[in-house]
Amino acid sequence: MMGFGERVLRYMVAGLGTSFCYTLAVVAFVHTSFSAVAAAMLSFVLVQPIGLALHGTITYPGSLRTSAHLPRIGARFVLTNAVGFGIASGGMALTTSVWHASYLLGIALTWLLIPMANFLIYLIWVFRQPVPDAVHGAASPSRPS
Repeated sequence: MMGFGERVLRYMVAGLGTSFCYTLAVVAFVHTSFSAVAAAMLSFVLVQPIGLALHGTITYPGSLRTSAHLPRIGARFVLTNAVGFGIASGGMALTTSVWHASYLLGIALTWLLIPMANFLIYLIWVFRQPVPDAVHGAASPSRPS
């Protein structure tokens, strides 16, 4: 069983990998004539499969092992990342259009807010796995260990 501290450390490693890919994509798109908001939106969508793979193997090992769980996990992952998409695109719009600041501040805002929101969502809902019920022998959902 994995303790909370180890899970947080693993989440940070996977999140840094995902965030690094997102940052590279945003910078590349901005430097190829995309607006900062369009770059943030496109980058966020393109990086999600990387995030699923990293978190599914590093933060929540074993959660992606069985193909039977993939549709359930995938659907939850996509739905919860709608929140992240809103943070990434909304934060970039706020940063560049309202505050008239650099898109790099928008990336920093994304790095700050999305991990906090997603860790809680993933822990509670996305990577939940059925565990045997000791009394009835049936599987019931629980938070990952």
